[in-house]
This record gives sequence, structure tokens and C-alpha cells, in this order.
Amino acid sequence: MASGEATLNTAEPYRPVLANWLTSKTNPFFSKAMVNRVWAQYFGKGLVDPIDDMHDGNPATHPELLEALATQFSASNFDLKFLIRSICNSETYQRSSKPNASNKETDIALLARMPIKNMTPEQLFDSLTTVLGAASKADRGKNLPKGARAQFVTFFQPEEGTSALSYETGIPQILRLMNSPQMNSAVIIQRLVDKNADTKTAIEKIYLSVLNRMPTDEESSRMTNFLSQATDKNKGLADMLWVLLNTSEFTLNH
Repeated sequence: MASGEATLNTAEPYRPVLANWLTSKTNPFFSKAMVNRVWAQYFGKGLVDPIDDMHDGNPATHPELLEALATQFSASNFDLKFLIRSICNSETYQRSSKPNASNKETDIALLARMPIKNMTPEQLFDSLTTVLGAASKADRGKNLPKGARAQFVTFFQPEEGTSALSYETGIPQILRLMNSPQMNSAVIIQRLVDKNADTKTAIEKIYLSVLNRMPTDEESSRMTNFLSQATDKNKGLADMLWVLLNTSEFTLNH
């Protein structure tokens, strides 16, 4: 089949012809479009942006990279796992998002550092559930459409076309996270931290559970001081958990 256009026979159904053309290795558009979408998923922005606006008047920021990835994706028989491995194993993907002397003034499009991205509502809900567990019926309220996850996603869903690299979460969303009963329960601490654990171990456990890292010396000292003033250790640990869950380090993908 020709790579530029599908050949149609008016005496036969068009849909099978379209399907075969779309999935043909000679299709010059499918591989690039798919590579661009997957790239945007991992970097917050496609090599061609917006991702649905691929044409000669909107060139890729890195055309040679897009061409190479598309060629390899096609050669792999459109293997998504192969494409994802190729992107995630790259030095570009594994770079830190932290600015330094050599990249802080660099245009983000040049990918000198990893862009900081907003979590999707689905990612944020699943991350909260991983730490806190599923919300109880009492916490979820009554008559929620299609369950707690669907309601959360609807509430946090950004406007269509919103860039994953622009932080546009408003006050209602922030207040919901801050005041949710699920995020203000001392009962959760009993599941996360052994009741006989010493203060240092408890602090480390919560940091690992929420931020997937150990606290710095400064953070450990600050939290130890905070807990020493708490009248109830479990309540103090619950407050600490609440603080970490509301940090940008937890709510942003970096």
C-alpha cells in the first residue's frame, strides 16, 4: 500500500482499508503521532505541541529524535513496551528536575532538566489511596456518582487543553485536599507506623510512605521538635502526614 494515501475502491467497504492503512508500517503519520503522545505522557509536552496539531507548519522541537523514535517504533511492530523502555532508559528522562548552574536558564524545550508536571487527577487519587488506603463509606459521603474515584477525578479535572506543565489547581481543590476527613485521620497512623516505634523511626516511616525518601537532617530535626510538643503522639504524627501529603513534592510529578 502506498505510504502517502490509502487506495479506495468504491465497490468495497472503506473501513477495512482505513484500518489497514493506519496500522501499516509505511504509514508516515501513525508512528510519529503515537511517539509524540507517549513522549508527552512522560515529559508533559510533546515533541510536537499541541499533540493533536501535527503538520508542517508546527514542526517538532527535535525532528531528528521524533523521526528516529518513530522509525524504531514501526520496526518493533508498534510495540508500546519497546517505546516506553526506549524513552525511560534515556539520559533525558532520567535527569533531575532540580535546576543547577548549567541548566536553570535553559529553555525547558531543550530538556536540560526534567520538567515538573502536574499529576493527572487519576494519578493523584491513586497516590493518595496508596498511602492512606481506600476511603471508608463515612468519609466518602452519600450518593456519589460512580464512586469516590470518579467524583475526585471530576472535581480535579483541568480544563481541556491545559498543559501538564502549568499549575492551575485552584483554591477549591487545595481546600478539598486540606480538609478531607481521609487526610485528617489519626487512625491511618496506626496502619502506617508501629505503635511501639520510636520518634526517629516513625518519622522515617512516614517520609518513606509519602515521599519515597528519607528525611533530611533538617527535616528530621524539625519534625522531632514538632512531635516533642504534641500532647498526643498519634495526633502529632497524623498532622505530620497531613503536611507531607499537601506538599508540592507529593502532588507534583518531578
